[in-house]
Amino acid sequence: MENISVSTILNADDWRALNRAVRLRSWSPEGKARRILIRAPFILLIPLLLGGMLWARTDREMLVFLAGILGTFLLGVAQSLVAQRQGAPQPGGLFFGPTRFVFGATGIAVERGDSGSHVQWSKVVGIENTPTHVFIWLAQTVVFTVPGRDLSGGLNTTILAERLRAIVSQAKADAGAMVTASDFSVPPPAPETLPLSPRYGVVRQLGAAGKQLLLLRADAARLVGSDGAIASLGAIALLIWLPLDWFVYEGPMEFMPEQIGGLSFVIAGALALAWIIARLSVPRVEYRRVLLVVTASMFIAIAGSTLFNRFAERWMTATLIALAVTAYATLYFKLALRTLTGFVQTRALLIAAAATFVFIAMMDRLYINPGLWVYTGDDDTDVDGGANYQDAWRRIEELQFDQRARIDAQVAQIAAHSAAGAQMYFVGFAGYGEQRVFAQEIGLAAKQVAQRYDAGEREILLVNDRRDLEKYPLATARALRHALVSLARVMDPDDVLFLALSSHGDEDATLSVSNAGMMPGELDATQIAEALRESGIGWKVIVISACHAGSFIESLADEHTLVLTASAADRTSFGCADDRDLTYFGEAFYRDALPKAASLRAAFDAARASIAQREKAEGIDASDPQASYGAKIETKLAALETAATPPER
Repeated sequence: MENISVSTILNADDWRALNRAVRLRSWSPEGKARRILIRAPFILLIPLLLGGMLWARTDREMLVFLAGILGTFLLGVAQSLVAQRQGAPQPGGLFFGPTRFVFGATGIAVERGDSGSHVQWSKVVGIENTPTHVFIWLAQTVVFTVPGRDLSGGLNTTILAERLRAIVSQAKADAGAMVTASDFSVPPPAPETLPLSPRYGVVRQLGAAGKQLLLLRADAARLVGSDGAIASLGAIALLIWLPLDWFVYEGPMEFMPEQIGGLSFVIAGALALAWIIARLSVPRVEYRRVLLVVTASMFIAIAGSTLFNRFAERWMTATLIALAVTAYATLYFKLALRTLTGFVQTRALLIAAAATFVFIAMMDRLYINPGLWVYTGDDDTDVDGGANYQDAWRRIEELQFDQRARIDAQVAQIAAHSAAGAQMYFVGFAGYGEQRVFAQEIGLAAKQVAQRYDAGEREILLVNDRRDLEKYPLATARALRHALVSLARVMDPDDVLFLALSSHGDEDATLSVSNAGMMPGELDATQIAEALRESGIGWKVIVISACHAGSFIESLADEHTLVLTASAADRTSFGCADDRDLTYFGEAFYRDALPKAASLRAAFDAARASIAQREKAEGIDASDPQASYGAKIETKLAALETAATPPER
């Protein structure tokens, strides 16, 4: 035979390709028992992660659990990197630098600088190729690496590998060796040209896709992406998604097939994602093969969205779930694309990730719900004694026109009951109308302040409550500002304002403002501070019952102001549910502590201790209520309480 000669310069890229080939070969052990032994830890890691997320009682336990998993993983990665670095070839050694391979009738001659070697064909145990390299295996980790970039004479890595296999087979046959077709089987052609072979039917394709989902090495030839396989995988995902979507949300749910539009939006997004990845991969991959991989990823999306929505109220748990699912999905696509192309498709992965982020943000912005279950409780369909949501919207529009007049009428009544001497005036703000707990808490606050400070005739309630849209003026940022400015005109400089706010809160010092038929909005700390400053009211007691309420203190505190909050700036409060009459803070402060405490400081301290004991017993993270006592306000309140009708003891 005519010798085949290849002269090249081996570099770091060739070393990395060799390491990838060694890892892939190591992950394909012979024997069922060994395969199970190697893969079992990775398979068991999935139920371990899911079980830990489901059973962790608090965000702190979840953080410790995931930190342990992450720490173990990072330790393994660090050890692997150290071992790889220690085993890397040195400059001037036997790997890097000019190398000449000569493939002849008797074997392989390798010349490197001032050294050389010769290996007979009978010592070769395997020949593999990728689009860029040919690997000639002499043992499990002993291999000659031949780059394809310097091949000439019409050769590429596939043709060279086929010729070398033929030479090895002939040499072993001449030596009397029993060579079977399985010893040096020709690998499938390049992924982008794989035929739709009948032997890779739907079941085998689904099996290969399932192995990829478990982050196991799959046969690239089986990821064909036939219509039947893609349709079957999509149908299975839908059958799993339907009951899980119903399970996540509490309360009465109705199956609404007409919601298929949201699901169609997700399907269109999956088709677009597959197109992006197929176009950006090098070498390009057939579209339907990538679509099979993207369709399989729907199971990751289903698991992630189910867990995220199930724990949405526990922000740390939800965040960690989102990060874990993102990491798992990234690793899945990385391994799947490497299976299809032989390379890590960094560019395709980054652009696909960015496109996915934009797609999810767009869904949120456009209020697109891919679920087919719709909540049918009274939040949307039983507003104010049976009126539907559209009726509520129409009535809200009508009510918006006379908000100022309603507030002005209340202020006029208050002016008629004002008297000489320092008095307490109450303004209540229930921001979130879709849950009755906030309206009821402000109602109780008004009652308790009225009893303690004889302020029953000097109160304004701004309330969003889907059950009754007309009883009180609506709670909005503009309504609160108008109420404070108007009330200040009938208050004397020595009077004190008790401002109670209750709603959902966020870390950026904002309160949710919404009602049936009203566009959602916000009330932030800056708006409250500006409204108080514009009103000119000097003495103030401000109580904020909301998550992250401590973030309001910095904007509102001064020496004439007492600020009490249900939680610290970085903590959530509890009890904000539609099936409750009061939040945890409302029960502890307004209901239990305020009627019998000697002062507001004593009431807050008692409520804080009660809440801490309750949260500890329930195994949830402490809300850590906060307080800011102005230097002069407590003296003012003591004098006011002495003058007011004493509360019942």
